[in-house]
Amino acid sequence: MESYLSVLLETLAFLALGVPGFILGKLNLIEKSASKSLANILIYVSIPFLILKTFILADVTTLSLTGIIISVLSPFITVFFAVIIAKKFSKNYVKENAVCSAFSNCGLMGIPISVALFPTDLNVTLYLSI
Repeated sequence: MESYLSVLLETLAFLALGVPGFILGKLNLIEKSASKSLANILIYVSIPFLILKTFILADVTTLSLTGIIISVLSPFITVFFAVIIAKKFSKNYVKENAVCSAFSNCGLMGIPISVALFPTDLNVTLYLSI
């Protein structure tokens, strides 16, 4: 129950940060160029430093070989199935769309959320980074 409450509180914190941004964007109170600049800062500065911090603080020797193999293979398997599903169900199949649907926002949101949800278990972030 305690871990459920912790995950719920972290999720609500991300929601509390995201909802105002969504509303400001819909009301056109944030210019497109400003939101692009903020996204670039997040993508090119914040996330790489977060990953670097994780690799510095975590004990890489505790990673299991099985976990590393799964971390490396799962993106390829996901894209493979996304392409198959897109070919089967899409009228306008485009390979890039299938890949984008498989990895919509994993790097941008997955790594910060993993750090927020598992602050003491840095291996989760390491596996995501791999």
